[in-house]
Amino acid sequence: MTTLQWKEPRVKEIVEKGLGSAGKLRIIQVLAENTKGITMYAIEQKSGLRHDSTVANLRTLLEIGWVEKIATKPVKYMLNMNDAIVGDLVEFFYKIQYV
Repeated sequence: MTTLQWKEPRVKEIVEKGLGSAGKLRIIQVLAENTKGITMYAIEQKSGLRHDSTVANLRTLLEIGWVEKIATKPVKYMLNMNDAIVGDLVEFFYKIQYV
């Protein structure tokens, strides 16, 4: 388990931005279940989100560094497990059987 230094001044802002909608939670859940990366189309299919919602939510998750874009054809997305918040969040999701 990673340990986050909670003294980081922006942690509250980042967490609220990352978890601010059900759509982001669904995307995180789908990405946690697909650790080698997954296309946007597959994210939409598995999460049930519309394309515009998926694009907007992924943009936010990319901005805060929780998701990484993999330069493959087609482009894939995966969780940034090197981010302490993401690691702890995914661990929590498994613990409560959200994933």
